[in-house]
Amino acid sequence: MRYGGTSRGATMTVRNVFIISPSKRVELILSYPAFIGRNFNEILRVVDGLQLSAKYQVATPVNWQPGDDTVVLPFISDEEAERMFGVGGGFRKVRCYLRYVLDPSLRSLLVSQPHAAPGVREGTD
Repeated sequence: MRYGGTSRGATMTVRNVFIISPSKRVELILSYPAFIGRNFNEILRVVDGLQLSAKYQVATPVNWQPGDDTVVLPFISDEEAERMFGVGGGFRKVRCYLRYVLDPSLRSLLVSQPHAAPGVREGTD
């Protein structure tokens, strides 16, 4: 394959997926060649991650799925992160630039039913 078409010179359609925020900002563009099918599970995962990030100021790490741990955005201080996520949020600092919290969208579930939420780590005596 070469730029501008297939090796035989025929042109094919490139399909794009655009995700546009409510503020009319393009958040994501995925381009798929005509001979590769789109992955709707990935598109839904990206929409979930974008909504989570917009609402809770977290980032989603590689291969993130809803309910998995998230990463605190770098411009949020440790003190602010502790205030935002510390109580029942599973705030843990791995490096000065890498701080994890439990999926904040599960916070109400964690508070009301602490043993029912997936991914909750309980201490051992």
